[in-house]
Amino acid sequence: MSWLNAVLVTYAVFVIGAGAEAYFSKGSIASLMGAGAIGVLVLIGVFVTKTRPSIGYGIAALGPIMALGRFLPSYMKDHKVWPALIIVIASFAALACLVAGHFMNRPKP
Repeated sequence: MSWLNAVLVTYAVFVIGAGAEAYFSKGSIASLMGAGAIGVLVLIGVFVTKTRPSIGYGIAALGPIMALGRFLPSYMKDHKVWPALIIVIASFAALACLVAGHFMNRPKP
């Protein structure tokens, strides 16, 4: 497994875990379903990278983008560190790793 796939799997497990924590602590089924969908989407992207890397990483990038779309406005409004800021930081980190992985794999001239 490449370093990028390891980062994405870690991100997916973290997001699913955050959704499970919200479900068990607050009874939020919506959080569990949303986090599960984001995590599974990232894991599907990682799986697809084995045969079609560019498509797989594109699919995997949708997860952090979706999480940012949900949690960045929430953090800007409420300024709550958990879960909003932590998910925002993790999502930006995942996207930064995807960008770095893209530029590291470019053919050398």
